[in-house]
Amino acid sequence: MILNTFGIHRNIYCFLNTAMVSIIDNSLFPGTKHSFLMIQYKCIQEETFNLWKIAHEILNCWEFKKCGGEKVVDLVACLAVIEISLGGLVELVGIRGTIGKGTIIIIKSKKGGNMHFLLSFLISFLIMLFAFSSHVLAAATAEGVALNTFAGCDDASLDITFTSVNAHRELGQATLEDGTILKSFEQSTNLDNFSGTYIGYGISIPLQPDNTVIGSYAYVGETPPSTSDTAEFFMLYECTTREVILSCFGGYGTCPQTAADALQPDALTLLKPNGGETIASGSEYNIWWGSPPEVVSFTLRYSVDNGVTWEEIATKVPGNSYIWKVLTPLGNKKQSLVKVIGYNASGVKVGSDKSDKPFTIEVLNITAPAAGATVPQGLPYTITWTTNDTAAPPDQVVVKYTFDNGATWKTALGTLAPDMSNFSWNVPAVKKPKNTKVKVILKAGGMTVAKAVSGIFTVQ
Repeated sequence: MILNTFGIHRNIYCFLNTAMVSIIDNSLFPGTKHSFLMIQYKCIQEETFNLWKIAHEILNCWEFKKCGGEKVVDLVACLAVIEISLGGLVELVGIRGTIGKGTIIIIKSKKGGNMHFLLSFLISFLIMLFAFSSHVLAAATAEGVALNTFAGCDDASLDITFTSVNAHRELGQATLEDGTILKSFEQSTNLDNFSGTYIGYGISIPLQPDNTVIGSYAYVGETPPSTSDTAEFFMLYECTTREVILSCFGGYGTCPQTAADALQPDALTLLKPNGGETIASGSEYNIWWGSPPEVVSFTLRYSVDNGVTWEEIATKVPGNSYIWKVLTPLGNKKQSLVKVIGYNASGVKVGSDKSDKPFTIEVLNITAPAAGATVPQGLPYTITWTTNDTAAPPDQVVVKYTFDNGATWKTALGTLAPDMSNFSWNVPAVKKPKNTKVKVILKAGGMTVAKAVSGIFTVQ
């Protein structure tokens, strides 16, 4: 900061793009004099604040275009209603330069008087200190994102989880694949120092037709944003079913920002399933991908052995999605993948992508006992499970247990429910706690059509 003190009477210059205040000889603008005994401001409503508050309000005006807690479109209009006075009214003399590029705001008082150098320096110091602390220490870290309960075809609200320190700006927008912006806003944020999940980050939108795919995006942090100081969140979803196609959060630059970014990326990208999902056997599952405009036809394949072998799902598929009739394997498949291969209009392969991590095709799921549970010894205990589509209707259930992590299995004694949905197990007596697993096997005509093993629990 350069602080000039050539005379007694001075003008305050606010350099908007550098957050500096310089006290300059009033001879540059004859007839303007200041009298400083106290600091006041008037912005939308008249109030009195201390020096620190004045510094805060000035910065809000030039950086955030927000004045007195209200959004203003015109920065000049905002600054025009600020008054800094001591013993009399002041007025805005003029504005020089281009807003945001060395703009100078000139304010004068209507009463003459002496201005003490120390007070001038204090004003300058407070503004610079506020600018320094608000930018250098600002940070926001994304930790999670989900569709809000009310999100659908007329609302694209998100539940965002993050931690922020001295954040200043926030942005929200909802878009369509064709580039249409349904809603967009960028503003100063009240989530400046926050930790946890903000429920219902509101992005209301005009009502969209059924089955419309919507991209909902938000960030909290700084403007301009960067990876280190801004947290971003994105969800691509089908508005009628609320099916989530893509979920993303991280530092700025991690996620797509629009539906078009997600569905029309530079390279062919499988969006779903992309790893970690559990898909019911025999169900209808939407496979989703994004692709450049020149890719017009797709081949889809699946693997149940982590990519060692592949089986075809469909060929010559158009668009960005395909409803897959999931297979019915003889047991749960925890190493499953999907691959998409893209071709241009000439039938030339353009690219391919597959699931980043394996997902599970689930036929049978043991729901009790849960991993980590404690089961009393010597008493009946009900083992329960759910069954998805099987290769043939089961007509027999076999339940076994192990005390040695599967090295040996013993047949469980007890009573099977008539609908074969649970088994009342006569838990054996033990002398000390035992780490235990149970296995449920479904058979049809003597052939195994489904089987599952529980997590480890304790019998004691």
